[in-house]
Amino acid sequence: MSRIFKSMRSALLIPFIGVVVLVAASISALSYRTGLQAVDQLSEQLLLDISNRVAQAMTKQLAASSVMLNAVAPSLPQGAPIQHPASLAPVTLLGFEQRMWIATNLFDEGQAYVYYGTDSGEFVGVHRDKKGLFELRIREGNATERSVHEVMSPGLAARGRVLYADNFDPRTRPWYRTAVERGRLTWSPVYVGFTTQTLTLTLAKPLYAANEVAPGAPRVLRGVVATDIPLTALAEFVRALQVSSTGVAFIVERDGTLIAASTTDKLFSNDAKPTTTRLRADQSASPLVRQAYAQLQENLQPTRVTVGDVAVAHYSFDSSSANGRVHMSATAQRDAAGLDWTMVVAIPRADHMGDVQRKVLENVLIGLLAVGVAIAAGLWVMQRVTGDVHRLSEATRLLARGHSPERLFPERHDELGVIAKAMEEFKEGLLNDPLTGTLTRRTFEKRFANYIAAQPHVKMALVFVDLDRFKHINDQYGHAAGDTVLLICAQRIAAVMRKDDLLARFGGDEFVMMLPGVTSDETLNRQIARVTTALDQPIAVAGVSVFVRGSCGGALFNRDGDSLDQLLNVADGRMYEAKRARSEANLG
Repeated sequence: MSRIFKSMRSALLIPFIGVVVLVAASISALSYRTGLQAVDQLSEQLLLDISNRVAQAMTKQLAASSVMLNAVAPSLPQGAPIQHPASLAPVTLLGFEQRMWIATNLFDEGQAYVYYGTDSGEFVGVHRDKKGLFELRIREGNATERSVHEVMSPGLAARGRVLYADNFDPRTRPWYRTAVERGRLTWSPVYVGFTTQTLTLTLAKPLYAANEVAPGAPRVLRGVVATDIPLTALAEFVRALQVSSTGVAFIVERDGTLIAASTTDKLFSNDAKPTTTRLRADQSASPLVRQAYAQLQENLQPTRVTVGDVAVAHYSFDSSSANGRVHMSATAQRDAAGLDWTMVVAIPRADHMGDVQRKVLENVLIGLLAVGVAIAAGLWVMQRVTGDVHRLSEATRLLARGHSPERLFPERHDELGVIAKAMEEFKEGLLNDPLTGTLTRRTFEKRFANYIAAQPHVKMALVFVDLDRFKHINDQYGHAAGDTVLLICAQRIAAVMRKDDLLARFGGDEFVMMLPGVTSDETLNRQIARVTTALDQPIAVAGVSVFVRGSCGGALFNRDGDSLDQLLNVADGRMYEAKRARSEANLG
């Protein structure tokens, strides 16, 4: 117990307070843990919900492109029988135009653009804008330019005025070349549309002659049919998501380029025309977007769950910003056409910790109130119980430092009274020399050390006193006479001392004086002269007068040493010099 607690008061009070604190902390911790689990479950459910909503939005927009391409040029499994002409791609540009009208009207939302380029350079495309207006873009036969017509319906007769013409060869376009190189349905990289100035994606499918359906037949390229998908609707959907107060959702390509984000980031800039700069996730203005993307890059082992047919990876990490713990999900969107996107949702736990923190704060405040009441009650009780023990402890501490405390509890007869009486009885023998009443050597050493420690600039002197003829008197008149001589000499030295001076018997007939405030030899010698004069007076012992006399040596602090041993050595040496000088003077 004594190693842990410094006082009986703390030994009684601290465990009591500790129990109250433990109970309050346990309740708060349990409340916090329960709330934390609820928040984590809510975050997980919210992650799945938002991931599912974004996945549905992506699937809806991307699936529309496949539906439109299949409406123009259906895909048949290799070797499948041809049961109806509609199962084949058209042969003429007019046939493609008619199919494209059907395809562009399959969906009422937004703009649509389906087009076809042949291996000979011909081209036909039907474009519908957001207002529902149609354009026919066509390059026929040996024409060197593509003409753009305003149209209301398919067919040659419906072609209206030419809006503009441009040089256009589909075979030089990336969507055409990539589809031909891969020989299958292919997604283009996301790019910024030249006319729409929006992020756009193209799905292209190479078309081959009908005889390719026969097993082993060579593939004869006819052309490539494609459709553009503006990603504006997807970007607006993600930007409008209410993830949480500080949560984010975003979609990135494999290289980290952003496709959509719920932040205010500008996804691309074309200030330096004709160059367009896309924004990467690690360049986002949102710290949470950057940190969430960094988690993907670190290839951590996430927790995986499946929602429907979609695999969702769950991550948790500590944000370097003020968000604290963050829950994150990542959903990969991949297909055989080369699409490789990742949808990320990140929600800081702190966004849903408000109620939990308020509840914990209430518990903490109640706990603090309980602790305060416990401390007040405990202090009141402990003050009554341990007040006298504390006084006894302080008296013991003073005694250990060489001071003489006042007598305690003289009227008490209980355990504390017995202890106080016993301490009073051995106090005199512990602090003072039993014969002379001066300080003991040990007490003097403690007083000296305390004085040195308490003074920033020590000013003092030491005087070593030795009785010259004590041994002769002790041998001639006996020990009783010797004790009387020691007592009288100590009294005479004390009589010429100042109020703050200390006197100790160091052993036998040797005494040491500490003179605080003495800094010069003049003052020191004056005090030594007083002591010598007092000791030169005769003493009546065994019916006769004897002369004891004393020799003194002094030392100044700092000049002669800065420790008790150093000062004693110097003073002792000077005392012997004085003794020798007096002896030589008496012989002379």
